[in-house]
Amino acid sequence: AGFDSDDVLEASEDDADVFAKIFRASNTEDKWEDHRDALKQCLCKLSERDRKVVELRYESGQKISDAAGQLKMSAKQIYKALERIRDRLRRCVELRTKSTLVSG
Repeated sequence: AGFDSDDVLEASEDDADVFAKIFRASNTEDKWEDHRDALKQCLCKLSERDRKVVELRYESGQKISDAAGQLKMSAKQIYKALERIRDRLRRCVELRTKSTLVSG
């Protein structure tokens, strides 16, 4: 059974919210500036497909089902890819900033 709805909670929903806010922020606070710069650098290290998944979900705000259709993937594959991508990005940002992404 696959994921048919965006109502299914993602494993790292807090991470998803953080990444979405970073992408959509037009005037970021100073405390986020280093993280934002690090995230941009880390995004460049992703494969083209992974960058497209991130772009569709967080920059364009597409539903999982819509992104899956556009990328010719199942919704379950998109959820798994996002989980893997967020983990990679979190670790990359932490290494670049020597701190945690969310500090309270």
